[in-house]
Amino acid sequence: MLCVVVGLYLITTTIFSLPQTRYLIAGRVSTELTNLLGATTIVKDFDFRPFNCATLRDIVIYDRKKLPLLKAEQLNIKISLINLLRNNLLINYIKLNNPIVNIYKKIET
Repeated sequence: MLCVVVGLYLITTTIFSLPQTRYLIAGRVSTELTNLLGATTIVKDFDFRPFNCATLRDIVIYDRKKLPLLKAEQLNIKISLINLLRNNLLINYIKLNNPIVNIYKKIET
């Protein structure tokens, strides 16, 4: 049983470390976040550490005027594996590294 778990861990780690896989997942994450937020979102790189951690790199979220609303070098998240197996995404932890948030105020004239 231990050999199966170790084998699955090694296979998963290898697959998720391939540049092609990381590029495909980053594109999928960008699309899903764009749909969820209703704002164009770009994620340039993705890294997954089995079994509950993911890192998104070079993130930009644009506002409705296509201006950068949020930029971050890195976004680290930890998810609940039990809930994910139940088809429910539960995020336990989020950390933004070097975020830049642009807030615009409409000036009445």
